[in-house]
Amino acid sequence: MFKPGTDTAAQQAGRARMPQTRAEDERLRREFTQALAETLGRPPTAAESIIIDGLASAHVKASRLRKRGRDDLEQLKVIASLSDALAKAREATTA
Repeated sequence: MFKPGTDTAAQQAGRARMPQTRAEDERLRREFTQALAETLGRPPTAAESIIIDGLASAHVKASRLRKRGRDDLEQLKVIASLSDALAKAREATTA
């Protein structure tokens, strides 16, 4: 059972890194979002923007999980689903 004040040094260091990790994840998410949006060759629609944001978030989370040696299968499933949704949204705007 957890008792306040009994954290190990590694746990304390991990908590101290969390804001930095969140900021790095957000930077990566923004970069990936911009790169995906640029592949459209035009400004994304509202639906495409939502899908692109989800793709970027799932991509960053999957990368973070892999770096920690954890399974990223669920995030890869999300990425595949959102990629399909983006393709359908693209088709709808070009049709």
